[in-house]
Amino acid sequence: MKSSIRIAQLSLIFFLSGIFLSLTTSSLEQKLIGQWELVKMKGSHMSKNDKGERLEFKSDGTIYALKNTSDKKLEAKFLGKWEADEESMVLIIYERNGREEEMEILKITDKKMILSERKGKEIHLKKIR
Repeated sequence: MKSSIRIAQLSLIFFLSGIFLSLTTSSLEQKLIGQWELVKMKGSHMSKNDKGERLEFKSDGTIYALKNTSDKKLEAKFLGKWEADEESMVLIIYERNGREEEMEILKITDKKMILSERKGKEIHLKKIR
């Protein structure tokens, strides 16, 4: 009898721990949503115009490029749709012109992301919002 009560208590603890962890850990898609600023690119030339450029991942699956205009306002340009595969750590962008861009997510935290393109180019971004 005491053994079955102990098993029930342990089961409840594991169950509640699982719920707590699922609430406190962010899914890949949740981490992606927001504005990311381009910091640097490895394996490719980065011009002065590229620095400060942003990508905005929206929760509805759309992605925008944000660029500062001459009067220091942000101009948004619709790029297409995005989706992320948490298991393979891949970001897929379906561009509005029909092209598909697939990038490996090398690292992602709440503040930093490193993407890798097929050509070996690394894109380093920091989260703004």
